[in-house]
Amino acid sequence: MMAFLCSIHCIPAITHPSMDSRDFPLSATTKQVLFELLFDAKFSLQEFQKDPGFGGSYLEYYQKTIESCKAHSTAQSHGSIASLVSLLKQPDANRTSVESAIEKELSDEELEDSNEIIEDSVNLAVRLLLMMPTGVFLTPGRSITVSGDTKLTWKEGTIIDLVGTEISPQTMMGDNVKLEKIFNARNLERIAGIEIRWTSNLADHLRMRDEDSAVEIFHYASFLRLHQQW
Repeated sequence: MMAFLCSIHCIPAITHPSMDSRDFPLSATTKQVLFELLFDAKFSLQEFQKDPGFGGSYLEYYQKTIESCKAHSTAQSHGSIASLVSLLKQPDANRTSVESAIEKELSDEELEDSNEIIEDSVNLAVRLLLMMPTGVFLTPGRSITVSGDTKLTWKEGTIIDLVGTEISPQTMMGDNVKLEKIFNARNLERIAGIEIRWTSNLADHLRMRDEDSAVEIFHYASFLRLHQQW
């Protein structure tokens, strides 16, 4: 109950010094703190120091997403962005409670554009946590944007409810099936004539395009492994 009340009244404060700006490139310390806050993932600082590319694919996505969003009060630093994402992870937090928490953080000047800022903030948080874009639409379900990406609707329930609706559990086959080594993306294109298109939108994984002549593949396996702990 306390976590739910906190999600309504405040955005949890991230006070680590390395998170005070929204500059790039990220230091090893910022990467380590960011991964811990976003994914509850435990990595030593040495792992990021030894390998500058550690966590690279998701961090590239993170940078691209941050640089494309406005720096309003809820996204002025890596710390405030991580705090924003943490709202979604509260067990009972729904869209209404998240929006209420965001509104309480806005300055008097920002209140004039509160609807746009709140919408931008929620969409940013969902993108970073799930790698799936979301928005508000007149009809429930999915919507295809001008760019062709699938965009999800989140109006009710928790973020876990949204994931449960959009990502169905796998149906396991009764018998063990071992695919030959030739069954890979390159041969799928060469033999079946199906073009492989890599996507950073998890909602578009295995989506067929262009009259079933192309298929989109979500290729951030490390991101999925990070979420196994959540």
